Amino acid sequence: MQRSLFKREKVAIKKNKHTSILLIDDDQDILKSYSIFLKKSGFNIFTALNSSEALEITKEIKIDIALIDFRLGGENGITAGEMLMNSSKNLTAILFTAYPSFELAVEATKKGFFSFLEKNSSISKVVSVLNEAAGSKKDLNKKVKSKDCMSFITICKHSLIMERIEEITKKNLCFNYAKSFKSVSNIKDSGFQTEIDLVIICASCISGENKDIYFTLKNLFELFPFAKIVISNDKFNDNEKAELIKAGIKGFFSNEMNSAQIEKGLKSIKEGGIWASRDILSRAITTDINYISNLLNEYDDPYDLSKREKEILKTLVYGLKNKEIADRLYISEMTVKTHINRIFKKLVVDSRVKAILKAKEEHLV
Repeated sequence: MQRSLFKREKVAIKKNKHTSILLIDDDQDILKSYSIFLKKSGFNIFTALNSSEALEITKEIKIDIALIDFRLGGENGITAGEMLMNSSKNLTAILFTAYPSFELAVEATKKGFFSFLEKNSSISKVVSVLNEAAGSKKDLNKKVKSKDCMSFITICKHSLIMERIEEITKKNLCFNYAKSFKSVSNIKDSGFQTEIDLVIICASCISGENKDIYFTLKNLFELFPFAKIVISNDKFNDNEKAELIKAGIKGFFSNEMNSAQIEKGLKSIKEGGIWASRDILSRAITTDINYISNLLNEYDDPYDLSKREKEILKTLVYGLKNKEIADRLYISEMTVKTHINRIFKKLVVDSRVKAILKAKEEHLV
């Protein structure tokens, strides 16, 4: 009976753009009665008798709000709600109970539930809370979007730092953990085509040999040409890491990093930085700086850039911030700013982006 009801509702949702509500209760009569009233209020209603049925529904249909019975047969409604929110990041949960208490309301709030409703509430009260939740959800989506959030995937066959990453994404809405894959082939086979900003690769899952990591990078850049790539749980030495940074890697996460360190690393990468030790970055940059400096000195520079200005121009191409440039070249941040202003004047540009483009167009880098 439930299955046939689910099928009818699944077809109906394609014709209706209103909020989708999932009612979860082990009482068939409650499901029927609330379905009738809430459908009349303009909601798309789906029903489930337990968390297993609820999970199956959320896998096939985008559910906006789940209204969950606290005493769900042999299950705890709060536990079921947590499970649903973890599996569907954008799902809002509301606890529904015939046994209200202040302690229960506090517990539900701490676990991430939007609200707490008593079963003897009027239908107008229920509709009001659902509308409030729907409105709050839209505002939150706008807020998150305005922050230019970073969406990422992981390639890993075991947990590693995954639990810590999931913890971060629950707390920081600007990091969207889209999905985890076991390999690049797994991504291709799944048909995954979502635009991704960052890919975190577990080096131990794809082997620690350079030829394998470079092969993986080649495939990833083909799949996600604009994504930043981070390697976790690696066994590379500093020279190998420096070479990988030159190949486009944006950082290295160790398995020992705690949640705060990982979040700091993600923020740094999101803002255009590279998450690696000072020594590794120095190795990655120094060789190229020396090379480009010698190359530029072989001909007359029409812009009359000094050796130091050429070095700093190269670091701009790497996307380093002023403080990072100062650290790498062992000069003050104020000196870096002075050199950058001189570079702008000599190249006749007014921004870093224009300076980089001009340097590349005229083969200065």
